[in-house]
Amino acid sequence: MTEDAPKEEHKSHAAQEGKDLDRVTDFHEERELDADRAKQAISDLGSASAKKTQEAAAVERELAKLKLDDTDVEFLANEFEVSKDVADRALRQSGGDRDAAFMALLRA
Repeated sequence: MTEDAPKEEHKSHAAQEGKDLDRVTDFHEERELDADRAKQAISDLGSASAKKTQEAAAVERELAKLKLDDTDVEFLANEFEVSKDVADRALRQSGGDRDAAFMALLRA
């Protein structure tokens, strides 16, 4: 009977070691998953940022295509006491419509 006690203790000890090893392995796997999720999130942010930059560049190209009347730009600049660049931008964002640009500058 005394010979069985060391065997039982050895089995118990081995079982505990197995559980401990499983915990360490699980912890390591969770860390790997967290790292993979972080990499994916960073990648998604980069993609979203690049997309926004491309969209903004496309909008700027469209605004630059508009032909504006210099007298409209000067009128808005004088009326609102803003730079010609600000008046030009308001006019472009309003599609060249002086009245819409006027209202946009009033709201600003």
